Amino acid sequence: SLLSNSQLTEFVPVTIPEPLSINETERLLLTLKEHKIPVRNILVNRVAGGEECPFCLSRRRDQQKHVREIEEKFAAYNLIKMPLFPHEIRGIEALREFAEILLEKASYSHKPSFLEPPLEISSTPTAGMSDLLKKDLQFILFGGKGGVGKTSIAAATALRMARCNPDKKVLVFSTDPAHSLSDSFDCPIGDKITLIKDVNNLYGLEIDAGRLLEDLKKEYKADIEEVLDKFLGGGMDIKFDREVMTELISLSPPGLDEIMALKKIMEFVEDREFDFYILDSAATGHLLRFLELPGLVRDWLKTLFRLLLKYKGVVRLTSLAERMVDLSKSVREIQETLMDA
Repeated sequence: SLLSNSQLTEFVPVTIPEPLSINETERLLLTLKEHKIPVRNILVNRVAGGEECPFCLSRRRDQQKHVREIEEKFAAYNLIKMPLFPHEIRGIEALREFAEILLEKASYSHKPSFLEPPLEISSTPTAGMSDLLKKDLQFILFGGKGGVGKTSIAAATALRMARCNPDKKVLVFSTDPAHSLSDSFDCPIGDKITLIKDVNNLYGLEIDAGRLLEDLKKEYKADIEEVLDKFLGGGMDIKFDREVMTELISLSPPGLDEIMALKKIMEFVEDREFDFYILDSAATGHLLRFLELPGLVRDWLKTLFRLLLKYKGVVRLTSLAERMVDLSKSVREIQETLMDA
């Protein structure tokens, strides 16, 4: 399976030195372990450094116990500490600097202004995830609580991967409903594959999973209405089943939109459109739910299918049945691709 294959995929949890984020990271690691998805690195973002800046020193003191907690709880993992930047990580140049620290073990040196006292480099954490550049990976996934900086990290990693592999095509994509890739790259991206400005082999995509799901629901509802209208042609009313099936479509399993988004990405993989895929995933809660989703979706489809089979001998179910079987197969393939089914 893709997620459990450490030769092809690297899954990197992202956390910050705050209690809620640490707790969510523990929860995420337990779920990943249950699904036999290996984790080697944990990225600790926004670690304060600097002794001369009063704000930085105060922030650093506040973080100390949480940093120690992270070091104790996650001692079995390679902890990569990224410094707290005094500015927003936005645009190619800011991402390039961020990527050099993240992936090349560069030191962070912030040029002071009259408003900002300098940070002491010696007291600023040094990151380093350079081994990712050396591995023959196909997928890199970043997961964690909302607001820990996953998008900046995903964007910076994608930029570095693209520049270190100029002959390869890199796609960075987001399944998070609160898309921020456009902000990170400081250019519009949206729901179509977009070439990132100034980088000729890096592409971005903010998948509109909600729209994909609404399109699916409209198609299903239209097919169901057609089937039941034909049945009504015989002068019989099946109001109850109509309402049940309509509700089943409306009350689709939470997260089906994310399955639809991943289905779109799997189509790119099958067509070999890109060489590297960097995923800016939804927040931890969405991600944990997402790992459980394929089975839920298939159960939902089975329920809907059983209802339709009642009319098998009365009307032709060909197009609707084929659509449902195709979706069920796609979900099964996603399940097998992501993890051991």
